[in-house]
Amino acid sequence: MDLKLDKYKRPHLHVLVPGEYTTPRALEESNLASIRMRSAIAAKCLSTAGWKTSIGENVFEDPDLILVGKIGAHDIAQRTVDWIRKLQKAKRKNCKILVDYTDNHLGFDSPMGPFYSSALQLADHFIAPGTFLADQLAVKSKQPITLITDPIEVPILPVKTEKTNTPLRALWFGHRTNVPYLVNFIESKITTNDTLEVIILSDESTLNALRGYQFRTAAKISLHLAPWSLKNLISASHVSDICIIPSDPNDPKKAGASSNRLITALALGLPTAVDLLPSYTDFSDFFVEIQSHLFREFLRNPEIMHKSTKIAQQEIVPCFLPETLGQKWLDLLTSFID
Repeated sequence: MDLKLDKYKRPHLHVLVPGEYTTPRALEESNLASIRMRSAIAAKCLSTAGWKTSIGENVFEDPDLILVGKIGAHDIAQRTVDWIRKLQKAKRKNCKILVDYTDNHLGFDSPMGPFYSSALQLADHFIAPGTFLADQLAVKSKQPITLITDPIEVPILPVKTEKTNTPLRALWFGHRTNVPYLVNFIESKITTNDTLEVIILSDESTLNALRGYQFRTAAKISLHLAPWSLKNLISASHVSDICIIPSDPNDPKKAGASSNRLITALALGLPTAVDLLPSYTDFSDFFVEIQSHLFREFLRNPEIMHKSTKIAQQEIVPCFLPETLGQKWLDLLTSFID
């Protein structure tokens, strides 16, 4: 009897990511948010569901699906050539190619742009973390696009009800590329008579640069600097009154940023002020715009946003739990297997 063994083999997902990652656990421990929050969840869910899952820059055997994670800027010219060659080879063997498009690299002169331009011709499906990136892709590709947002990595904490600190204490956390927006915020939005403490969580090179920085403002600003970690983020939230997320909505490099920092701040129970990026627009009832007339009142009285922050925790934040989004990854990837 001639059994069709291929019908009974475990489906095989390969997650194509840069670096030395080889296991879902290693992806979960990455310091790159796009890998930790996206590729890691996909790999873990498929592995738990019984799929064969391989990870890394070497494409093992002949996978049924390749999920292309964030390529990164390191050695990008050579990696672009290498990854496109591997994807072309896999495509010739009927492998389905899914590309996770996490940044707006086709919207400006990005070193990663050539890779994604080539990937447009190879992908069977795209995944995007928000509607802005999905809309940008839809102009350039006719392939289907699925929205899967970034998950939160913190517990949902009670909204702070204790008396506001004197002076007001704001939490800022983020990658070094967001620091110019923080500096501009302090120098342009914190006025002469203001006094503000800012807890800053970032990488060590960012902290070193800020230690000696002289802000061009007459306001009384004091910084509390610490390396970013989930533990430090949670600890800092307990002693903060608000969270601030300044940005530049007109910067094409930031236009595709996900809602993750905003949702994380709300999950931590912090009334939050933001510059209005596209991914934040659906949540406008739950934050204060830095450019709005309400912002000055918010600095004087953050309690005006306590009620809306609680509502966000009930109605919005649960949609961003890892288990909720993990099911979306599982549903999408399994849909490619007959």
